[in-house]
Amino acid sequence: MGGFTPCRGRSLGGYAASKPLMLAIPMVRPPLILLMCVVCMPFSTAAGAQQAGTAEAGRRLPDALTLEQAEAELLERSLPLLAAKYQIDAAEAGRRVAALRLNPTLQVSAEQLPFYSPAPGTVPNFWRTTEAAAMPTYTAELGQVFERGGKRQLRSEQAGFQVEAMRAQSMDVLREQLLRLRQSFTAALLAQANLKLAEETDGQYAETERLMEARLRGGEIAEVDLDRVRAARLPYLQAVLESRIAYNQAAQQLLEILGESRMQRGGRTPELAGSLAREVRLPPLGELLTVAAAERPDLKIAQAQWRAAETGTRLAEAGRKRDITATALMQRTGQDYAVGASVSVPLFWFNNQKAGIAQAAATERAAAAAGRLAALRTESEVERAYDAAQLARQALDLYSKEALERSRSIRSIITYSYQRGEADLLELLEAQRSANQILAAYNQAQAGYLNAVWMLQFAVGRSF
Repeated sequence: MGGFTPCRGRSLGGYAASKPLMLAIPMVRPPLILLMCVVCMPFSTAAGAQQAGTAEAGRRLPDALTLEQAEAELLERSLPLLAAKYQIDAAEAGRRVAALRLNPTLQVSAEQLPFYSPAPGTVPNFWRTTEAAAMPTYTAELGQVFERGGKRQLRSEQAGFQVEAMRAQSMDVLREQLLRLRQSFTAALLAQANLKLAEETDGQYAETERLMEARLRGGEIAEVDLDRVRAARLPYLQAVLESRIAYNQAAQQLLEILGESRMQRGGRTPELAGSLAREVRLPPLGELLTVAAAERPDLKIAQAQWRAAETGTRLAEAGRKRDITATALMQRTGQDYAVGASVSVPLFWFNNQKAGIAQAAATERAAAAAGRLAALRTESEVERAYDAAQLARQALDLYSKEALERSRSIRSIITYSYQRGEADLLELLEAQRSANQILAAYNQAQAGYLNAVWMLQFAVGRSF
């Protein structure tokens, strides 16, 4: 049966023999493949894993949390990762079971035990030889099935590929959990930056309000002018409140991913240490496609499943080889002892195993098609994520450092002019609104670029 290969000649390669392609790019955090290696180390026993999970559940997160710390905490706390480790343990146990030989069978029987006979002195009788027609017969039979066609080796090989699929599945769970964590952390950073911007703007307006109160006391302005200033501050106070709510919700979602709640922390929200400003150079698309073909866990799952299905076809074909059941027996009849042996083979009169072979071959073809589809989907996802990251980078580049400083400078100038009575309230509000829109859009552009980078790393299957 034919296998599957990715598009454009990029081979998936063997699961065990594939070598990661190391890119000459700056690392912004430990590579994803190193974190995957931690997940792929199964617990020695289920009890050890449970004790480790219990110990980590009782430890609280630090008050200040960086993204790197959050990723390390995810490896220790994530329940989906723990469940994936148990699945690896189960698959390993299944492989050991598949490698075992079939157990022999022991059969002991007692026959022809007389309970009535017209011959005198012949009943009851359990051991003696008598003149009765019914003679006590005891038989012990030891039988062993000898498999032919390499069935045991094929079962072990198939179970080994299933273990590889479960290991790759664990890596895929980690990949998904890391994406979710990074997106949540970025959302919290964005909410934190917007909260800081709202508080800064409200603080500047509060200072303006205090200066206007001083001018009112000095008789420079009418009281109605101060009332207008106070009324115009309400949107800024509302913006601060909304930003604080958004930050608390984003932080709470982050805690949920890490297996902790605000109640466990006494209602306190962790402080996020980090910035939306991250310089990440995108490698060439060709290199990313090559890395994805070698590193994507879902491709490794498809590869292992196809090889397991191909082994299943060979196992079904081996079913045409008749197994031999050899039996040795020892028998006592009356006071006489005898030994014997027998050999039995199945007769393929009704089930000649051809239907099973056809079923296994169809499963193999389906697995091969699924693998080719996974390869096409991987290439498409990488290309789309790469284009999205480039567009997000271009959108971020629109906000140069000079443009941001200009918007802040204009706001400060108009605020100063208003405090001196050289500008009216509408000019002040318009200058602050314009500056806030630019700074908020810049924060959003930074977060958008980070999320695009996270999606690209998710599509490739490795951090860079």
